[in-house]
Amino acid sequence: MKKHRRISFPLSEINITSLVDIALTLLIIFVIISPFIGQGLSLKLPKASGERFPLKEQTIIEIDRKGNIYLRGVPLSIPQMKERLSTLHLKEPTAEIIIRADKDVRYERVIEVIDAGRESGFSSIGLATLPKER
Repeated sequence: MKKHRRISFPLSEINITSLVDIALTLLIIFVIISPFIGQGLSLKLPKASGERFPLKEQTIIEIDRKGNIYLRGVPLSIPQMKERLSTLHLKEPTAEIIIRADKDVRYERVIEVIDAGRESGFSSIGLATLPKER
């Protein structure tokens, strides 16, 4: 009787099923999270007429409806904000401050934030608004 020899070759296929599962899971997570990234607080900005200004380096301060202050997304008190703004001004002396305040926030609170910015050394402070409908 003849014996048949079996020649075995190493498997050259790579099973990528788990890699595809991980990639699709990450894709789904990024699709769900992406609308929330970079949006900041949900504020109702006041409307105003005016022209757009060219954007420079900006530090965005947000004030929500309750009067809470956020600097780059971090909640702060006025003294903490002054300290951080002073540090930022040393690093970026030509930067601007843009204040995004909810339209229902007290005027006094906005003035406190503007004063804190000026005391920290910033000379260019703007207020974010929405364009008026024509």
